[in-house]
Amino acid sequence: MNLLASLPKETWLEKRDFAIIVTLIFTGLRLQELVGIDLDDISFAERTLKVFGKGRKERLVPLGDAVVASIQNYLGAKPNVDDKALFLNRYSKRLHGRSIERIVKKAVISAGIPQRKITPHKLRHTFATLLHMSDVDIIEIQALLGHANISSTQIYTHTNAGRLRVAVDKLPTVDQGS
Repeated sequence: MNLLASLPKETWLEKRDFAIIVTLIFTGLRLQELVGIDLDDISFAERTLKVFGKGRKERLVPLGDAVVASIQNYLGAKPNVDDKALFLNRYSKRLHGRSIERIVKKAVISAGIPQRKITPHKLRHTFATLLHMSDVDIIEIQALLGHANISSTQIYTHTNAGRLRVAVDKLPTVDQGS
């Protein structure tokens, strides 16, 4: 992804920004779920992240290699402070949602991506679309996104004409006789 490749990863703040964007893209978290992550919500042994979604509903989100590596890289560089939050601002306090929106916007600009209003929520759409294009069942996408209703998940999945043609071509043929 051009967005990820363009991000610097030298300082602890740059490593934090990279980890935030990787986490958004590869977990599909809501902005407030990301903001609410505490250090003890992460299990590197189980490769899971405990998040609290809408209505404070708890769910476990599986973490892929990219997310684990980016968070561990960030944690190895972040200042040692008492705050229990995973993602800290430059003053070693929990980041707010607006700050994360600015981090995403800055990354999009530095990647040279046209200003199509890429937001943390659009990165959630990216996650769902990547899963859908990889033939992950919509029920599994629903669970990963933390949706109570399947209709909420359907708006994230965009079907293209090529995929529809492949699906139709998989149907059995019928002998037409002569």
